[in-house]
Amino acid sequence: MENDHVAADGRKQAIMDAAYSLFGTVGFANTSMKDIAKKAGVAQGLIIYYFQSKDGLLVAIVREWMIGRGIPDALKYLEGITDSDALLLKAFEHVVKFRRDNPQWFTLLISLWLESRRSAELSTQLKNVYSEMRLGAARVVSRAFPDWNSEQIDAFSCVFQAMLDGLTLQTDFEDTELTHLVKNGFYGVKWLAAVRANS
Repeated sequence: MENDHVAADGRKQAIMDAAYSLFGTVGFANTSMKDIAKKAGVAQGLIIYYFQSKDGLLVAIVREWMIGRGIPDALKYLEGITDSDALLLKAFEHVVKFRRDNPQWFTLLISLWLESRRSAELSTQLKNVYSEMRLGAARVVSRAFPDWNSEQIDAFSCVFQAMLDGLTLQTDFEDTELTHLVKNGFYGVKWLAAVRANS
C-alpha cells in the first residue's frame, strides 16, 4: 500500500516536471495534454485526476516553484543577514540565480498571466499567487526595515517585485546570464535602498 502511494506521488511529480519543461520551452498554448502525458510516461486521464485541467496543472506548477520552493529557498539563503542593504542585495542575487538556473520559470509566470486574461478562475489564482509571493518578499523587507508599517512594507515589496519582473521581461532571450537584469537590477536595488533611507 505504501509503495502505491510512493508510485502515485512519483507519477504526479512526473506530470508536473513534464509540464514544467514543456510549458517553459514551447509554451502553455502550444502544449497539449497528450504531449504532457507522453513526456511524463502516464495516461492522459491521470493528469485530469490530479489537476482537473491543463489550467489547474499550470497553477499547481507555478505555486510549487514559487511558493513551495522559491520563497522557502530565499528565506533560507538570507538567514543571518542583518544589514538592510546587504539583505536587499542578497535577495536580489538570489532571484537572479533562481531565474538563471530555472529559465522556464518566468515563461510559466507569463503564461499564467496571459491565460488569466481569458479565465476568471485563472485570474483569481494569479492574484493569489502574486499575493503569496508578495508576502514572501514582505518577510524579507520587514527584516530589512523593522521600523516600517505594513503599508510601507507592502508597497516596497510590490515595487521590488515589479522591478525584477520588468527587468526580466526586458532581457534578451539569448542572454542566459541575465546581464540586463543584473546590471540594472543592482542599481535599482541601490536606488530603492537610498529612497528608503531618506523616507
